Amino acid sequence: MEIWNSNHTPKTWMQFSVVWVSQEITQKIGLNKIKNYLKDFDYGNQDFSGDKERNNGLTEAWLESSLKISPEEQIQFLRKIINHNLPVKNSAIENTIENMYLQDLDNSTKLYGKTGAGFTANRTLQNGWFEGFIISKSGHKICFCVRTYRKLGVEFNIKHKSQEKCDHHSKHTKFIKNLMAKSPNPSIKSGRPKASFWLPRWRSAPLISNVRRQSHRPRDLL
Repeated sequence: MEIWNSNHTPKTWMQFSVVWVSQEITQKIGLNKIKNYLKDFDYGNQDFSGDKERNNGLTEAWLESSLKISPEEQIQFLRKIINHNLPVKNSAIENTIENMYLQDLDNSTKLYGKTGAGFTANRTLQNGWFEGFIISKSGHKICFCVRTYRKLGVEFNIKHKSQEKCDHHSKHTKFIKNLMAKSPNPSIKSGRPKASFWLPRWRSAPLISNVRRQSHRPRDLL
């Protein structure tokens, strides 16, 4: 991507999923510290070894390689972020939340999220992820993780341009806002989310079940 060939801030690194920045960061942090973070965060299968017998964990582990996570596990991790329940500095969590901000919705509700794309294990389908949370003015919070599939060669709606991102998000924000409106206590100010869900294949109804872990693309995690 042409946008990658430039200097980046933490915000643009996350917005445009700049792989080379992720790889610079992981190599500076080192494998041992990353393994400790994965354990402390209880993140997915915690496997940062990379491709088998290639010793490329620091540069490839999250690129359809060894590190895997399910939608439900991703929601649990998002809950830890918005509840400030991770063993890192508070400022690090606040910066992460700020960098995930996407747009304001109706009634001063804010949408935060991250997109990503990759392939199924047999590489017969592309899979896309859209995950994040919404926070209302009253402090009401909802975490979400949307996953979709496309045949090879069919372009995703998940793009890296701001307007296209807004078009993609608009497909889901109405449902998200309706879910908030139906919450038993929409004015709750607790840091704990009132609802969470994941939506496979753009289905419009909440679904919670056991799902196999899948590899994330770089734009999903780093």
